[in-house]
Amino acid sequence: MQLQNVTQGIAARLRLQSDEQGDVATQVEPASMAEKPGIRPGDVVVAVGPDRVATLSEFREALARHELEKGVRLRLRTEGMQRFVFLKR
Repeated sequence: MQLQNVTQGIAARLRLQSDEQGDVATQVEPASMAEKPGIRPGDVVVAVGPDRVATLSEFREALARHELEKGVRLRLRTEGMQRFVFLKR
């Protein structure tokens, strides 16, 4: 999965609130760890486990604190709605 910080332009295109922060999925590889739970391009990752993430570096740091063999819950914004997925290696 490839992510990019949410910029003002991306926020406008995805119809996010102006103060919405996170990382938008720009590409999700078929049969990948991200595709299996249903992450799609355009989904915005706003939290990894209990940790809110506003930047790509915060996402990476939060993900590194979890054992992906056991899995971690991600909170996503998708088309204006919040949903959760469980990411596991």
